[in-house]
Amino acid sequence: NTLICSISSSKFGSQQSCSYDSSKSCFNISVVYAAERSIDLVAPKSSKGFLRFFNPKNDFSLVAVVTFIRAPKLVEALFSDNFQRISCFFDQDTAADPADCSSLLVVDNLGINPTCSWSEPSKLVVYLGYQASVIPGDILTITANISSAGGIVKSTSAQSVVCKPPMLPLLPTISVAGPNSIASCDVAELSAMSTSP
Repeated sequence: NTLICSISSSKFGSQQSCSYDSSKSCFNISVVYAAERSIDLVAPKSSKGFLRFFNPKNDFSLVAVVTFIRAPKLVEALFSDNFQRISCFFDQDTAADPADCSSLLVVDNLGINPTCSWSEPSKLVVYLGYQASVIPGDILTITANISSAGGIVKSTSAQSVVCKPPMLPLLPTISVAGPNSIASCDVAELSAMSTSP
């Protein structure tokens, strides 16, 4: 029977040391609300903390332990050793929603029909399409459609990072084929072939 009240105004005080623990930071939040059972408000970004509610008459006080959730942040984009895919790493688990590249990424230089999949909740893998032109040093941009685990909050702006080269790139190999021996006046035909990742 919780009643979410209507907040008519709210004000955040300046950050200060908490009276119960000087190593922690606290904010005083003044709220004017219409109901008396509970309130619903958005607090400054943090990881964990608590909210203490009381009224001017001091006839009740309520402490609620809360965890503040923010949208996932793109922190790294790394080429695979064969340059055929890019792994995008986020700072937390995401909801791993269906990974349609065109709805998640700016795909201008990712080739024809690139594909995307979540290998882990915090790792999106982009498989480059035919004639992809993206190289290390280029910018990879994620659009504003990445939700946190459980879908609690979604990113509201695009995020970009620089594509990094692989940690251990595959090296090209060269092979030369020809006869093992020839006469002094014969013409030798040699063929060379190289493979590149």
